[in-house]
Amino acid sequence: MSDPITLQILGSGSSGNCAFVRVGDTRLLIDAGISCRRIEQTLASHGESIENLSAILVTHEHSDHIRGLKTLLSKYPDTEIFATRGTQIGSERLVEAAQSWTTIKAESPFEIGEVRVHPFKLSHDANEPTGFRLDADGFSMAFATDLGVWNNTILEHLSGCRVIILEANHDLDMLRAGPYPAYLQKRVASSRGHLSNDQARSLLSRLPAPRPEWVILAHLSAKNNAADVALNEVKKALKPEDTTRLIAAGPKPAAPFDVARLATPKRPAKTPSQGSLFSTSN
Repeated sequence: MSDPITLQILGSGSSGNCAFVRVGDTRLLIDAGISCRRIEQTLASHGESIENLSAILVTHEHSDHIRGLKTLLSKYPDTEIFATRGTQIGSERLVEAAQSWTTIKAESPFEIGEVRVHPFKLSHDANEPTGFRLDADGFSMAFATDLGVWNNTILEHLSGCRVIILEANHDLDMLRAGPYPAYLQKRVASSRGHLSNDQARSLLSRLPAPRPEWVILAHLSAKNNAADVALNEVKKALKPEDTTRLIAAGPKPAAPFDVARLATPKRPAKTPSQGSLFSTSN
């Protein structure tokens, strides 16, 4: 197939997270942490709709990732939701039990339309959180947000991806000097909290060739980070020969953009060896 892949960040940050991906006739949402009305309006602005979604992939049960699900499922009850069992259980306080849940497990890939989905474990203070790698003919993309540390397994899933949505939640100095009380600062900076700008830079610097074409920094804290601060830190990971386009997502919908498929999918020159879980963070 020669049609491009479309990506749109509908919202990113503690106020709500949601992204739309179209691969041929396969249409996916990653999380639904903004209102159903906003999802409807944003998708409609470029000719898409919730009715035409193939599925929603849910990373974990925190409200900024599932806030819109209850209304969405009441209006569109046939929408398929893919999430771990832990995420489903954790979501019950905000989302009534739905027949459309499909249980997934980390490191157990599955297919939705022409997309092969590879869930992978993340270290976050949620029940059973996952990131996602999406592979299709001539294309690969990964979502890795809401994680306190990264490791070789996560690096492996991101390697060779042409587009990476990566958390850069906070600047450590801004976090320490900011308005959060000590217990919340400790939670954010912990191994089950959120990636800092420095950790995102470290991860990106370790990615082998071929390097990503796009890196979208996600889940930036409104109080403990700023787009220019995050971009200036993370761009230190780029090499002179890199053509990576680095942007920061925010709470407002970004314009959708297309990525052309490759005639022959790129593969990483060398895949990192898998290490013990959450053993490497910097």
